[in-house]
Amino acid sequence: MKKVLSLLFVCISFFGCIKNQDNRTNAFDFIPEKTDVALRISNLEAADLELRANDLLNASNLSQKTDQTKEAFSLLGQISTDQDIVVAFNSSDSSRTSSFVLATLETDSLFVSDSLNRTVIPSSNNKTNTTTMMLVSNDTLFSSVINGFFIASNNKETIQSITDSKQSNKNIDWVKELDTKASMTLYALSENDAVTHEQDLLGEVT
Repeated sequence: MKKVLSLLFVCISFFGCIKNQDNRTNAFDFIPEKTDVALRISNLEAADLELRANDLLNASNLSQKTDQTKEAFSLLGQISTDQDIVVAFNSSDSSRTSSFVLATLETDSLFVSDSLNRTVIPSSNNKTNTTTMMLVSNDTLFSSVINGFFIASNNKETIQSITDSKQSNKNIDWVKELDTKASMTLYALSENDAVTHEQDLLGEVT
């Protein structure tokens, strides 16, 4: 009987560990489920963000998110990478905080400058990942490295929520579709997660 109970305990512990494992393995996994606009950048070097920012704003409801886009593009200006970058924006209403989330693979040379003012601050109840506060173009942003991915936001609570979560959003239809796009692709989404606008920022609006 003791052997049976011991075996049962081991099985419960094993499957409990599997359930609690973080299964997020690419930048798209960190996109918040409630997202209004998502931007995929596959080649940062080829994307002249400053020149294309106005087109991006005019092509979607990002024009309502001036502060978010300014902060996001300021951060993008400090990044140097050949990896996929995903930037997701959401609106502010009674239940959600206005914020952006940027996700990309962490590398030793991710930042153009080593002079960014970054300070580690206590995160919520997560003992594995820490939250870092940084100053970019006079904007206070927050970041964390999770499973080898650099995640940043203008909202501390958003970062802590992503840090504490271990669930991938890769099974959401529009996330799966965005994952297949090349170059720079912009998605604008409705409340039911339907894509209402798609634009290849190096091509044509669809």
